[in-house]
Amino acid sequence: MKRRILSILLIAAAAFSAQSCLFEQNDIFEESASLRLAKTMEETDKVLKDSPNGWLFEMFPEGSQSYGGYAMICKFNDDQTVDVYSELDSTPETPVNSYYKMTNDNGPVLIFDTYNDNLHFFSTPSSSAYQAYQGEFEFVICEIQSDVIKVRGSKTGNIMYLRKFTEDPAAYLNNVLAKDESILLSGFKGNAGGKNLTAEIDIENRQIDFYLDGELAETIAYTITPEGMRLYKPFEWEGGDITTVSISDDSSSVTVTGGSVSG
Repeated sequence: MKRRILSILLIAAAAFSAQSCLFEQNDIFEESASLRLAKTMEETDKVLKDSPNGWLFEMFPEGSQSYGGYAMICKFNDDQTVDVYSELDSTPETPVNSYYKMTNDNGPVLIFDTYNDNLHFFSTPSSSAYQAYQGEFEFVICEIQSDVIKVRGSKTGNIMYLRKFTEDPAAYLNNVLAKDESILLSGFKGNAGGKNLTAEIDIENRQIDFYLDGELAETIAYTITPEGMRLYKPFEWEGGDITTVSISDDSSSVTVTGGSVSG
């Protein structure tokens, strides 16, 4: 019986701690947990508003990122509204405005709590997709820096980042769309440390299959940037971690972070 109770308690503790990446549950500081949480929420809100051009938010819906990632730019305003630009919008130069809030759910959570055509695109059901694209609009705050905020999707657990943005939103998204249209590359290859790397690109679903010595090592989703692609997470191999893939406008040359490759 004691073992069973202990097992139940351990499971409960694991479930309780899974929600927040950032917030320390135990009261080991002089300030109370509730006060520290309130300060964290206030700090996050301030950081979000301190970027005049907003934040680049690359959204990855679905638990295995099977749809790839898509660029949005979120500008947080003093009246607790957010202006959202999206590459999925037919008019990416025009933002969609809605409300957001910071709340507490066993840790600080950013919630986009009123409907926004851009932000809620992946989580809005339709007759052809009754579960939508398994997107979300609640994000647990994991880490806060002045130029990047790490979050985790409340439903999928996907790790995503808000990156401080300094460019013009419309120009950036139009460059993303132009790059997406220009990519004709089916893959690339390289070698390092005695290993041969082959990468096959699924442009429609924004996925890259990485093969080492002919065997599938990992499939990783990506999002489009004006330079090429940014991976959902690094691909680790003997040539170094690959996090970005830069592609020339005519798709004739490829440069990756972490090693030399060819198209």
